[in-house]
Amino acid sequence: IGPFLQVSAGTYHSCGVRADGKLECWGDDEYGKATPPDGRFVETSVGIDHSCALRDDGAIACWGDDSVGQSTAPPGAFRHLGVGRSTGCAVRVDGTVACWGDTASGQATPPAGTFVHVSPGRTESCGVRADGTVVCWGDLATGGTPPAGQTFRQVSVGQQHACGVGGDGAVTCWGANGSGQGNVPESA
Repeated sequence: IGPFLQVSAGTYHSCGVRADGKLECWGDDEYGKATPPDGRFVETSVGIDHSCALRDDGAIACWGDDSVGQSTAPPGAFRHLGVGRSTGCAVRVDGTVACWGDTASGQATPPAGTFVHVSPGRTESCGVRADGTVVCWGDLATGGTPPAGQTFRQVSVGQQHACGVGGDGAVTCWGANGSGQGNVPESA
């Protein structure tokens, strides 16, 4: 079957892109979220009850629960995607962000500008702008506000916190820390 190039873990299921570009999903298959479409893919991301993947031609395919539009991705060509609880966001080839799905807290209403990375969470989404700064939208009370003046190359939003990888490789987290989820281990 071959090795995996990329993997994404959700609440009750996971999906991965194999070296040949085919998708493989496992775990709970309620709503068909672990039954991927055919084709060749370069990236996948999963939420609670839906999954999405970026095809090798830049189109997005989503499957699973679509009760709030989370499996109805926009048309067009994209270079990166991220899926949160019931929201998806993706960076178009021109750098703008498109989001779909749950809009209850504004997490699917991205700001204007160009981005290199995006990550939706539960009720907020964050993205790394082309200049390396992080901007978040939606219910910022859950994940907090990103640090000002620091540049990042990647960001990941959880349920009540977010973490980013800086240009120097260091990880910085912000938001809730009641379970130690913001305590980044010291490097060796």
